[in-house]
Amino acid sequence: MWPMPSRSQRILRRTGEHLVLVSISLGAAILIALPLGVLAAKRPRFGQVILAATGLLQTVPSLALLVFMVP
Repeated sequence: MWPMPSRSQRILRRTGEHLVLVSISLGAAILIALPLGVLAAKRPRFGQVILAATGLLQTVPSLALLVFMVP
């Protein structure tokens, strides 16, 4: 059997895992957002559609939490 890792080792490992997950999600967000931002700047009508979709995507999780909190 292996010895239990110390508290500082567990914190360091979890911090590393967190940084990897944040880096992956940030990279994916940049890869999606930059092209959409350029398109929105060049085509204002498409920019309005992008903003509407973004607003909807940000609103849905809040509404879902509200539904769980009401009962």
